[in-house]
Amino acid sequence: QDMLENNSSLAENIVIIIPQYENGEMQRQMLIEAMLSMGYFSDAKELISRMETPCMREIFRGELALAAGERETAAAIWRAIPTDDSKGQYEAGERLKALGEYESAVICYRNAFAAQENPRDLSALYSLAFLLLKLEQYGEAAETWRQILTVLEKDHGISEGETVEWARRELRALEGKQTEEEP
Repeated sequence: QDMLENNSSLAENIVIIIPQYENGEMQRQMLIEAMLSMGYFSDAKELISRMETPCMREIFRGELALAAGERETAAAIWRAIPTDDSKGQYEAGERLKALGEYESAVICYRNAFAAQENPRDLSALYSLAFLLLKLEQYGEAAETWRQILTVLEKDHGISEGETVEWARRELRALEGKQTEEEP
């Protein structure tokens, strides 16, 4: 607050400090989140404009719109993230899910996974599997867990252990739900 009263913006002072950190982009993201939560929108906007990663710049433009009460603008920004941007699609999916825009989130998670090269990260598939479960789309959720098992083995060489057993337990539970639904 003192920085703001001394005719310098919080963002100007932060921009001086961030380069001292090895992972400046992560610090910038955390600071933007803090600024948005405290209502320092103009300072957050300044830091957003300086973000190095284009997809994260868009993600936080959406966060700024949401913080300003512009829910539809935020969702539109997130839906416009390029479909071949794995990180951007994953982050957009997380935010759209939080808004309750589940079908858009499903699309983003699928895009996020499809945009990756081997070895593929499983975050988008895990998020997709749990969202499909929430939506009671048990067949698609089960298929996603099967895909997780395939990726674990083919991309990461993991065919046993707790990670695989967890995926198998989730799959068995879903297969049980599918059986219960059948007439």
